[in-house]
Amino acid sequence: MQKQKATVIPVRYESGSGELMVFGGGFAGLFLVSLAIARLDLIFTAATLVCFAVAFYHLPLVLRRRPPLLLRPEGLEIEGLGLLPWEQIAGIRLYNRAVRTIRNAEMYVILNAPLERALARTIDPEGAKNALPGRRYMFSICKVLSEGELTLRLEPLAVSPEQLGDVIRARMDAARKAAREAKYKT
Repeated sequence: MQKQKATVIPVRYESGSGELMVFGGGFAGLFLVSLAIARLDLIFTAATLVCFAVAFYHLPLVLRRRPPLLLRPEGLEIEGLGLLPWEQIAGIRLYNRAVRTIRNAEMYVILNAPLERALARTIDPEGAKNALPGRRYMFSICKVLSEGELTLRLEPLAVSPEQLGDVIRARMDAARKAAREAKYKT
């Protein structure tokens, strides 16, 4: 029986997510800047800055230069954070919350070690190739909760949380099995 190599699975943002915030914020900012110039009013200037800040914050949802998640054979790569090897992930939990009819899904990733030791390689958002300037101030699906736990926001992604959880669990199990086999061979 021939072993199949695991492939890299990119998990991208859902088409249309963030467009209203980026384009709406941009157009509202342009309108307000015209009013601020015409009236020389500080309130319109402040409102312009707020509109442009909202558009800037949500810009990664529209540009889609890199997928926010990559499921690699060696681990889970999170944009702006780095690569977490499958062996360093102790487990995942999916939480589904709903506000009226809007589903907000989150995945909690529990690590075997503190985040700094668990990461195989880090990604500097300012120095990464094709990174946006000021990326650390923009939308990110990842939030570090503690040294050994982080959360991933799944609602803007173009995959169901259950499917993503199943694939991650399968890759974690395969990595544990390979580690056990390697341990017994030596």
